[in-house]
Amino acid sequence: MSSKRAKQVIQRATTRSTGPIDKYFGDRLRARRVMLKMTQDGLGKSLGVSFQQIQKYEKGTNRISAALMVTLAKILDVDTGYFYDEIPKTKRGSEIETPAR
Repeated sequence: MSSKRAKQVIQRATTRSTGPIDKYFGDRLRARRVMLKMTQDGLGKSLGVSFQQIQKYEKGTNRISAALMVTLAKILDVDTGYFYDEIPKTKRGSEIETPAR
């Protein structure tokens, strides 16, 4: 394996980019927050983060960790499975379509 190729493999393994699943989780977060008539600022204060961070989670720009998902589920009064409900099965590398609200 060439050193250039090895470097690409290493970069892919260490890069933590977001994908369609992060957007799906963000859509679920936003849907529940809106259902509860909670503002991004209110949710952010409950989590101890800024409303901008909530925006990033909802857009799928930043990933939601498993630990954060548990905390979000408690604040939003849902089971953690709520975030995983209705995830469509897709082939690897394809986009996940989110249902219309």
